[in-house]
Amino acid sequence: MNHPALEIDYDPSDELKLRYELLSQQKPGLRAHDAARELNVPEAELVAARADDTCFHLLDRPVAILKALEKVGEILLITRNEAAVLEKRGYLRNLTFNTHNGLLTGQNSRGGLDLRLLLNNWRYGFLVIDEARIGRSQSLQFFDANGQAVQKIYLTQNSNEIAFAKLVSQFISPNQPTFLDIVREKPSSLLMQEQSVQWH
Repeated sequence: MNHPALEIDYDPSDELKLRYELLSQQKPGLRAHDAARELNVPEAELVAARADDTCFHLLDRPVAILKALEKVGEILLITRNEAAVLEKRGYLRNLTFNTHNGLLTGQNSRGGLDLRLLLNNWRYGFLVIDEARIGRSQSLQFFDANGQAVQKIYLTQNSNEIAFAKLVSQFISPNQPTFLDIVREKPSSLLMQEQSVQWH
């Protein structure tokens, strides 16, 4: 007697989330950046696997999100690669966006952060909530098309959490996919031509 084939709804993110949980148990305190490297996946895929749990997709409106952060007060910006980590604490003020080359700048005045951000390379954005031994952290994390982190923005003890909660309610996405099918591109394909950006 023939039986109809059983259809199983397979979600690759379930497997990735499980692997991440097992790795976290084996190595408590392991940063997401390092966990993604050990699991051989882009960090953005790892974050998305936790979507609708402790991570949430943001709307694709990075300029508006960053300008809304001006009301949050003090923040901590973290940028890293394999060789270095850059941390800057301060305020976002007087942000200006150039639609031609995707360059967002901030003026270094009264504690304001001096920024040069190439938003054309930003592809994915998340709200990330982590519970750690040192306490609860909330951050906005942005990634390029390769799933590599380009900017992480953390609240500090001096941040205005009410303003941040309002920002989150405004820019949280109604769609929360747990799987990103990221095809890694060559880094050069993501970079803008140097002559198109004026850094001064």
